[in-house]
Amino acid sequence: MRVSSCAALVFAGLALGACANSAANRDSAEYQAGYGDGCATGGARIAHLQQEPQRNDELYEKSADYRAGWANGYTICGAGNGPGHL
Repeated sequence: MRVSSCAALVFAGLALGACANSAANRDSAEYQAGYGDGCATGGARIAHLQQEPQRNDELYEKSADYRAGWANGYTICGAGNGPGHL
């Protein structure tokens, strides 16, 4: 029973994350820049490279498209979990 409760919580978290990112304009330059930066950071994490995250902090703070792109890129390219997760 405990496993199914954990699975339900994980699924709910993923669903909420998908909703938050669904409003992003995936064709925007800011989304694309965020995706590229997040993907580079996620890929470095799974390659066990010790480096600072690649992220434009100014855009991350002001642009929902950049944040959504960064999160999606990080998740897709770096599996987005485990040690080193930001």
